[in-house]
Amino acid sequence: MVPLRYEISFKVLDAATMEKVQPSEFKITEKGKSLNVRQAGGMWHVLLAPDTNYEVIAGKDGYERFDRALVIEKPVSPKDVQKTILLGKAPPRPKPSAVAPVSAKSVPKTTSALEETSPADSLLPGLNVGDKVVLRTVFFDQSSYIIRPELLPELNALVRTLRTNSTLRIQLEGHTDNTGDPRLNQYLSEHRAKVLHSYLINHGVEENRVSWKGFGGSQPIAPNDTEENKAKNRRVEYKILKK
Repeated sequence: MVPLRYEISFKVLDAATMEKVQPSEFKITEKGKSLNVRQAGGMWHVLLAPDTNYEVIAGKDGYERFDRALVIEKPVSPKDVQKTILLGKAPPRPKPSAVAPVSAKSVPKTTSALEETSPADSLLPGLNVGDKVVLRTVFFDQSSYIIRPELLPELNALVRTLRTNSTLRIQLEGHTDNTGDPRLNQYLSEHRAKVLHSYLINHGVEENRVSWKGFGGSQPIAPNDTEENKAKNRRVEYKILKK
């Protein structure tokens, strides 16, 4: 039986200014096959089926390429058929320049984006085995496990913590709110933890030091009575397994 599809509309915005961006590349794939996408009214429209894995790709010169997984629920309101993609500006490329020879003592220490200091780096000493930490900026849109750009600083801080504490082992735990089918919520929670697990591994953390698990909507940290509280419950936290 062919699944029923719904027209989902995507708008692409600058992550800093929230102004519309006209991407030079926009496509959605299902099992590696590109779907037909229609552009109209400054948005991109495509027919998608609920409970199906898709990959969304958007790109433009001067911006970081957006490449994320997406799964949708059956739409129940107009807002459910509208999705927003945020493109972050790409860091400027350093200009080549002549540099005079200097002694080793005079060379300042440089840091990459993953090595910059962050308040999150100081959390580990106060934690014990079994303690849990909510990744405060790691929240998700409803029915989605697309990573929001604003969570990257906190994820990068966790990467640094794991790199500098070689015996530390954690479990990433994904959670949802109570909206929709509990089976889909379980699926979403697992994938929310899994995409963050992949991020850590891709940034140099050993795979055997990070596990993941999904709990669906069974462990809320706030009442599911407002959209704000539901957003808090759509989260990932990590549990200390070993220090």
